[in-house]
Amino acid sequence: MILKEALNRLKYTIGNENKPNKTDKIALNSVLNFVNLSNEKAIQENLLFAKLYVLVLNEFSNNYQNIDFANKQLNKELSKDIVVSIQKLTSDLKQIQLHNFLKSKGIKDSWNDNLSLIDAIETSRKKEIKIIENKETIFKNNEILNKINIEEMLSEYDYFDFDSVLANVNFSINQSIQNYKN
Repeated sequence: MILKEALNRLKYTIGNENKPNKTDKIALNSVLNFVNLSNEKAIQENLLFAKLYVLVLNEFSNNYQNIDFANKQLNKELSKDIVVSIQKLTSDLKQIQLHNFLKSKGIKDSWNDNLSLIDAIETSRKKEIKIIENKETIFKNNEILNKINIEEMLSEYDYFDFDSVLANVNFSINQSIQNYKN
């Protein structure tokens, strides 16, 4: 018995204060079956959310080194409108695309020294040498930048737009849900 029929049957029986019979029992079981299936589906969907929550909470905890603060930050992010999150993702993707483009052209980050903490705590002479190296990198970057086609660079930056990111996120979410269900 489908849900609508089952509900109509129970409404009729209860509304007329009739004594329930076998058909009413079947109707009640249909309603209970629907509720149970709905609960199972909600649990599955919430389980997927729970896995993602734990994953992000772990990342935030490692980043902030404080589980309570990480949890507050995560809940703060979750309270934002999805449009804000998609806009931030779009902006970050644009920056990554631009960074990769510039890197492919030979532009180097003048302040990214990839030093360990011990290496970073050096004498002032070592720091002076690093400043000189950074200045040289900046000058070299300027020479390369002067040769880059601005239209090509802007095209790379505009590779990601809000609508395409939103469509890809929706597709990825649906794929993840389908993979999770299978």
